[in-house]
Amino acid sequence: QFKLVRKYVSKEGVVPKINKLGSKEWEKTKARINERVNEIAEKLDLSACLTRKPKHISGGQQQRAALARAMVKQPTVCLFDEPLSNVDPTLRTEIRHLIRKTCKEYRSTVIYVTHDFFEAMALADCIYVMNQGKIVCSGTPAEIYNSTNDIVLALKQASGNYEI
Repeated sequence: QFKLVRKYVSKEGVVPKINKLGSKEWEKTKARINERVNEIAEKLDLSACLTRKPKHISGGQQQRAALARAMVKQPTVCLFDEPLSNVDPTLRTEIRHLIRKTCKEYRSTVIYVTHDFFEAMALADCIYVMNQGKIVCSGTPAEIYNSTNDIVLALKQASGNYEI
């Protein structure tokens, strides 16, 4: 699922757990965390949901809250497994842009699992196409798009064969 803690409201579920070392240091850290949570919540269109418990928000909002939880921590490595599958198509492009921008900003290495050919092309610097657990093709988005590999050709056809 989306790893949201049921008893916490969305904001508490997004805030990373931090050891309270000293009260002055904690206050500064808490202020930075709250600022970051509010910034990402606004970007992910979650501001109105921060006081609700996960069971009272939609599946797409739960998915975005889980995404916010990962992004607030500013990780060096992040694994996204179909993070936009329950997100409304209207928000999908914006969130895809936010993921790319945020990960570049924090120099995070991202492993992004998707079945959406367009999503892979839009987000990746390097793509690995897999079939039955084996890598069948790899390269830049342009190299993958121009590949004559049967699996890649099938993926392009299934996704509408758009131009990059």
